[in-house]
Amino acid sequence: MSTFPILAAMAEEIREGRLPADARIGALVARTFGLHHMSRAVSEALGRGDDAELGASVVKVLGTKAEGDIATSSRNWPANRRQAANGSPNWSVPA
Repeated sequence: MSTFPILAAMAEEIREGRLPADARIGALVARTFGLHHMSRAVSEALGRGDDAELGASVVKVLGTKAEGDIATSSRNWPANRRQAANGSPNWSVPA
């Protein structure tokens, strides 16, 4: 997931107490956790020789949506706005 480092940075800001807890970030972390387990289940099905076409398609669609949501959240994230105002963001949305 290409946006995982952004999500990790947002979670770190909260963990370090630099920003207050935000349920939206928790929801994104939970979705990422769920996607990881779904992806692993698809991998295991393929390893057994089972048909995993539908499961893989679902993981792909949900993963793409989650990546977009993480990118959107990062644009609206208080640390990003604050640091952008100072001219020195420590992380950004990939192009």
